[in-house]
This record gives sequence, structure tokens and C-alpha cells, in this order.
Amino acid sequence: MSQHDFSHGTKFLLYGLEVVVKRSGHRQVTVESVNYKKLETYKVEELLQAWMDGNLEFQIDESQPVIETDFESFPPDKKKEAERRYEIIRPFIKREKRFADLEKHLEVNQVSQGTFYNWMRKWLRYRDIRYLISNYEMRGPRSRLSDEKVIEIAKQVINDLAYEDIIPSVREMFDELKARVKEANDFREASQELKCLSLTTFWRVYRDEQDKYKQDVIRHGLQKARLLRKGSRGRLFCDRILERVEIDWTQVDLLLVNPRTLQRQRPWLIYAIDVFSGEPMGFHVCFNQPDSGELKQCLLHCFLPKTYVGQLYPLVQKEWTAYGIPREIVLDNAKVNESYDLRDVCQTYGIDIQYCSIASGHQKGAIERAFRALNQKLIHRSPGTTFSNPFERSQYDSEGEACITLQAFNYLVHIALVDMISHDWRHSVTRAGVPHDLWHKSLNENPHLRLAVPRNLKELKIVMGAGLEFRKLQAQGIKLESFYFQSAALQDLRYEMDRLNRNDELRIRYDVDDLRVIYVRDPLNETYIEAYPDIEIVSDRKIRSDLPIPYYEVQLRSVELSSAKTRHEDSHVGQARRNVKEITKQQQDDQKQEYADTLASMELQTLRFENMGYELDKLSLPEDISEINSVQQGEPVKPRKPTGQNKKGVEVVSDQKAQETSEYDMENDMDDDLPSYQTGIKGV
Repeated sequence: MSQHDFSHGTKFLLYGLEVVVKRSGHRQVTVESVNYKKLETYKVEELLQAWMDGNLEFQIDESQPVIETDFESFPPDKKKEAERRYEIIRPFIKREKRFADLEKHLEVNQVSQGTFYNWMRKWLRYRDIRYLISNYEMRGPRSRLSDEKVIEIAKQVINDLAYEDIIPSVREMFDELKARVKEANDFREASQELKCLSLTTFWRVYRDEQDKYKQDVIRHGLQKARLLRKGSRGRLFCDRILERVEIDWTQVDLLLVNPRTLQRQRPWLIYAIDVFSGEPMGFHVCFNQPDSGELKQCLLHCFLPKTYVGQLYPLVQKEWTAYGIPREIVLDNAKVNESYDLRDVCQTYGIDIQYCSIASGHQKGAIERAFRALNQKLIHRSPGTTFSNPFERSQYDSEGEACITLQAFNYLVHIALVDMISHDWRHSVTRAGVPHDLWHKSLNENPHLRLAVPRNLKELKIVMGAGLEFRKLQAQGIKLESFYFQSAALQDLRYEMDRLNRNDELRIRYDVDDLRVIYVRDPLNETYIEAYPDIEIVSDRKIRSDLPIPYYEVQLRSVELSSAKTRHEDSHVGQARRNVKEITKQQQDDQKQEYADTLASMELQTLRFENMGYELDKLSLPEDISEINSVQQGEPVKPRKPTGQNKKGVEVVSDQKAQETSEYDMENDMDDDLPSYQTGIKGV
């Protein structure tokens, strides 16, 4: 590196003021301000301390650029050339040779005298081998030789096209340049025509004129452009757990299977993490676009102790001890997060909400990094994953390999959050360690910190539950997605409302992750009543009542019933209604004729029964009905011949009836040769 001292004439900046040394000594140095011509005397120790603090900087030799790269960083060929040059001038620097032998020395090394003295001058000035590095690649003109007017046209093309929403390629901009140069030459004489730049020269102009930050603002937005230019320089520090909890959601890169319909669908995962310890606080899985209700459901999971893990998920090896009401939650700037419902809930429990800037995911980097860790440890290693992009997925058959259901996915997320994240080593710049241990360490270091919970679970689920419906109270109870919920207190409410002649729609609140109990608002007493599902219906739908019943499972059963009803072929019901109307109309018409057609039909039916072997007038049934339908082998029953008259003595036998009677006689005659069985009553 270059070497400097406080000799006479040396210039340097001292506290931002340019000075020159006028008088130099071993202990004191007198300097003069270049602008004000004022003399001041400093001790050498004071100047050296200013140099150590960065308040003193020696003047740079403008003829030679400053080299800030260490010698080892240069390419091997350049280092070898610099060492060769030093070996050529070293004998004269060390006085091993006399300058009288210079000509012979240069002839042996094939170096000109001017080049030798140039190397000597650099060494004696800087005494740094880096200044002997060859700058051969920097040869050539220091300014462009192209016409300045063409350069201006090229700059105008870049300014017009390079900052559009869809940035064209350099080749497209070069084509535009050629078109504009041609238009400019249309008004010039042949001797004064402009010569267009080459593509390589235009590329250099574009590289010099391109404003990358401006392009990033147009394409990615202001926040992303600032992040790309300046990076994420800030860092948030927390003093304890629950001081800052970051919440975000994303669509999981995994296809889940409906075990009944075998349909594939990507769920949404809402995830919350404690920034201080990196401990997972809670999560919620849903299939619809998350709204304020889903966010409240995730907060509900954060508030509740995770005592259920060992009972419901026995394969989870460690314990999940993180719970409590955070002091501040951090959300992105989505419209869902600005709902009044979420704001009222946070005000109820004294939680501050901080919204990040638009498109500023780096402002909640803890939860973004947590999603990445969950993808790496679970999501992208599970069958049916869609990976993060099509290039990474390649030819992997995500739909064909998908086999995980919603219930199994909840199980897997518990294993990943507890065993793989909470009790695994956390690589962090500010606070490395095991999140579970950091959580309890913060509890021990802050004895005043208490993990608070609301007064009771019922109150918490009423306030935080994502489920909200309005239903009328029926005799069977409250109907919710084809399920009926009932309780004794609910029936008492129905009785009182009937007595007061009130038919209000009741407000229903429930936990979408567990429908084993819902809460119905009593409009008479301004309280909430618990109601429970019908166990028989739950069993018929093949749902386990000893485990949490998710709302999605109940909704799925309801959709299946609706689909089955839609697929059912019931066109015959309409035809049946037509037949009923036709018979009714015939009866109305027959009523006007004193039922003549009906009486004739009855007589004809009687004749048909008599021809089949039944004498209806003499038929008597025994007291023991079990003797009916006994089969006996005996004499064939001879059919009774029709009399041709009804009970009133009116002759009703027509030609058609006579023909039907003869047909019955023919059938009976044909059966005489066959063995006959008398079907009737014993003893008759």
C-alpha cells in the first residue's frame, strides 16, 4: 500500500479541512489551511490519533487509482507478472547492481529503459507490489468515438423504453435506435448522415445509463426496490417472550385428499411464532381463503395451553408448553387484517396490532423464515407436495402421489412444530439455541412475567371462535350443516320464547376446530347457552365424538348428502303427481255422473276376483290370522260363472265384458290338466 508521513508539503484532510504541512518535526507539525491560510500546530501523537479515528486522510494521487484489493485476490497470471517486474527492479533497489550495468540488465530481461524507470517510480512512490500489477486490459480510449448526436438518440431510446411495465430486451431497443437514426437521416444529405452505433456499443451505453432502482420500483414496487438496493439492514430486538408475535398465512405446497370423494385440494396454513424465542405459538388449517375469523381461530390456539397433545397425538415425543396472550402481534397489510372484528378482539385482551408496509415481508422476517423451515422439514418431504415452483417439481406427479388427509396433516404439523422446531436447534444471528429452552429461560429471568389466560374457556371461545351463524330455534334444536344441537337449557329457552310469542334468530358462536359444543345466545337473559350435537347423528355419519370434530368434517358430510340428493334420479315422482291428478280429475268427472264408471269398474273387478277362485261374499276369516296363506294340495277350485247382473238386478255385461269372461274361462280350462293347490284357510 502507499506510504505517507508528515514531511514538508504533504497534504491531508484533517476533520474535513484540507491542510498542507509547512513545518515538520519529530514531536510537532505545523500545518496551514489551504482555504483560510491559517497556521496551526499539532503534536504528532494528536495527528496519529486522528488518523486512527478516521478523522485524518492523506491526499490521493489522482494519476494513480487507489487499490483496495489485497494481493492474494488478483489472478495468478497477474501476480506472477507483478513478481517478475519486482525481480527486475529489485537488484537496483537493494543496490546489488550499479546503474552502469542497467543496459545489459534490461537487454537480458527484454525490458525498455522507459518501462524500467516507470516501475521504479511506482515502487519508490508507494513501495507496494500491487502497483506493479499490469493494467493492460484498461488500454484504449477513455471516451467514446461515436457521434455525440447518435449517443443522445441512444440515451433517449433507453429513457423511453427501459422504464415501461414490461421492459423490452436490449435487442428491441437497438432496433428502435436504428429506426430513429434512419428517420433522422431522411432530412440529411448523404455526406452528413449519422452512423448508427453497433450493438456492442449500444449495450455499453445502456449499461452506463440504466437506472436499475427505477426499473425495480416500476416492476416490484417501492418497498421491494428499496430492499433490493439497500438490503434488510434493521433488526428488531425483544427483551422477553410474548413481547412480539408475528402471524402470517400461506397456501401449503401440499395436496390433501378427501377420503370420501378422493378430491385433492391445497389447504391454507395460518401460523404464529414468538419472535424472542422462535417458539411456535399456534396454527390453524383451513381450505378457504383466510379471513378475520380464521385469524381469530389461530389466536385462540395461541392463547390455549397445549395439554391435549399427549392424549390426541401420542406420537409427538416432546411437550408443547408455549401459550399465553401476546403483548403485540405483527400482521401484513392485507384488508382481512384491518377488520373491526379482529380489532375489537385485540382491544378486549389488550393486544397491540402492528401492520407492515405493503409488500414488505422482510419486516416480519421471523414468520417468513419459520414457513421456510416448515417447508424444508415437512411439507416438501411429504407425498403429494407441489414444491415451491414448477421447475423444482419437474415431472413429479403430485396428484397421483397425494395420500394425506386433513386429520393426518394436523397430526404431522404437531409433530413438526413440537419435535422438529420447538425442541431442535435454532440457527439465529441474535439468539441461537433451542426455542423450548429459550422460552423457559425467559420465564426464569422475568419472574414478574405470568402466562395469563382468560377467565374460562367458554368466554374465550365465544370471543375468539371463528364460527358465527344465525339460526332459528326448532323443536329438534339448532340445525347447523345438517346436524342438530340440543340441550336442556336450550329447550327451556324455546319454551320461554314460545310463551312470549318470539321467533328471533339466535346468534351462534363456535370453535371451527371442535364442534362438540356450540354456544347459543339467549336473547332473554343476554347470556350464552351450551348445546351439544346429537350423538346418534354423529355416529351415523361415522364421526368419532371422543376427538375434536372440525367444522370442515361436518360441512363435508353435509355436502356429500346434498350431492347424493342431486344425483338421485327422481323424475318418476313428477309422473306420479301427474297420475294422481289424472285419477282425481276422473273422479270429479265421474261424480257428476253419479259414479257410473266407478260402479262399473267395481263390478268388473269383482268378476275378476271370482274367476280367480275367490268367493268374496262367503269369505270368512278365522280369529287366528297365522292360518292364512297355508298351502294345501287338493281339488282344483272351479270358477264361478258370472251372473251378468249386479246386486240391483241391472244387466251390466257388455260384449267387451263377455269377451273378458270367455278369456278367463279359457285360462281355467287350460289349467285343468295341471296339479292344483288350494290356497285359502284351513277347514274351509
